Amino acid sequence: MRLSLTLFRIKRKLQLLSVFVLLNTAGISFASCERTLQAPAWNAGQSIIVRNSKVSGILPKLFSEEVKKVGCEINFVSVPPSRAAEMFKNGTADLLMLTFKTPLREELGEFIPLIQGRAQLISLDQKHSKISTIQQLLTTPEIHLMLVRGYDFGADYQQLVVQLQKQGRITFQPDALSVARMMKRVIDGRTIATIMAPTVFYAAIFDDDRVGDMVDKLRLEPLNELPWAETGTYLSKFSMQENDRQLLRSVLNDIAQSNAYWKEIQSNYPARFLKESMRPIEKNH
Repeated sequence: MRLSLTLFRIKRKLQLLSVFVLLNTAGISFASCERTLQAPAWNAGQSIIVRNSKVSGILPKLFSEEVKKVGCEINFVSVPPSRAAEMFKNGTADLLMLTFKTPLREELGEFIPLIQGRAQLISLDQKHSKISTIQQLLTTPEIHLMLVRGYDFGADYQQLVVQLQKQGRITFQPDALSVARMMKRVIDGRTIATIMAPTVFYAAIFDDDRVGDMVDKLRLEPLNELPWAETGTYLSKFSMQENDRQLLRSVLNDIAQSNAYWKEIQSNYPARFLKESMRPIEKNH
């Protein structure tokens, strides 16, 4: 009797083990996030769209679909870029979805690159001499920069902001659309220009009746000090549990390696706004 019971238990354990193996083979994961993850969202071209506090776009859709497969959920919260940066800094945001890699953010989170991008000087002025360096921009007083508060493209960009503030040649706006509306004006005889990813600027204006006519008139100029840089998502080192961060890391790396994000980008933007501003990351990054 005791032998029969022992054999029964062994058989039962083998059956349970077989089920576990089959489920894993079928791609069913038992891991899941410990809680709903928080991700601030702001208008960032077609990648992130916020309308009436509702968040959509390429990345929210892609992220939601992929993290669901590993038992996670993301709550997207509509905030301005400056507020998103503050939330990530104080640990109330788990993800910073679409940003350049910077030393400051490296202290706060783990960076997962999704694409390569670069900000450019954008203006309507077709008359000024070619500008390809920050020094040339600093010595062109007829250009007044209108920048989005909270954007950060690295140390050279931050130094440029400081220098232009000393010259009284800089104004901040809450978003790209606000910048575009100001670019149609002239301040004290000076041309309004901005620095940001051309794709973000394009998506902010192309279907807006007030500024949509600017699309074919824009002048896009890369600056040498703002080179190609990795653009991606930061996972918080402070607010997320290690298990959750590991799951998200795996999901985002899969997205990057498959170039799923880049393929969506290509189908949503004119080639002119992608040239010299966005490209896929190298395989096996």
